[in-house]
Amino acid sequence: HPDQPKLSAISEMLSAGKSSRLYEELVDKKQLVNQIYAYNMENTDPGLFIFLASCNPGVTAETVEKELIAQIERIKKEKVSKEELEKVKISTKADFVFSLDSSSEVANLFGGYLARGSIEPLLNYEDAINALSAKDIQEAANRYFDFTQSTTIILRKGE
Repeated sequence: HPDQPKLSAISEMLSAGKSSRLYEELVDKKQLVNQIYAYNMENTDPGLFIFLASCNPGVTAETVEKELIAQIERIKKEKVSKEELEKVKISTKADFVFSLDSSSEVANLFGGYLARGSIEPLLNYEDAINALSAKDIQEAANRYFDFTQSTTIILRKGE
């Protein structure tokens, strides 16, 4: 889907590295979690955008969920800065280059696209990322992150 690069860029912005939005806010600043991930499942058909977090002791999952939603709402309302968008573009390119590190990784990458029916999205991926604008990110966030339609699963340690 043409929106996959937009959603992947949002994933990168939210959770890739220690300078990502969720890491800075929920791990460093508020110390609510010790790990957090945002993952866009790139499928042919509509799929999932998954958030995973491990709460720190004494922090409830519900508190983390509220903070996570607040960060998504921020993307919906405020345009991403040029610097942050450029960082995402550079990081995405670097990730792609490193994904070509070995023949098995290349085979896995191409095989995944072939299994979904076409390698065309892979061939156009870099151009799609380079063409992203702050408006694209904001529009995708508003289109896809509807928390009235989301599912939250909280795993708690048994007593």
